[in-house]
Amino acid sequence: MPEPVQTEGGMGIRRVLELLFQNRISSFFGMDVLVSSLALWISISSERSRLGMKRCMC
Repeated sequence: MPEPVQTEGGMGIRRVLELLFQNRISSFFGMDVLVSSLALWISISSERSRLGMKRCMC
């Protein structure tokens, strides 16, 4: 049975990262998610600048 990653104070980030990068397949998945997220944020920032949008502090 897998160990829980939830701690008393919230999510155990260190434990999540240990589990995510424990083997080659899960490491590939983790890096894919990180790179995809980075590409998304760069695209959002680029489009916001191109369209002249300001930050919304809603």
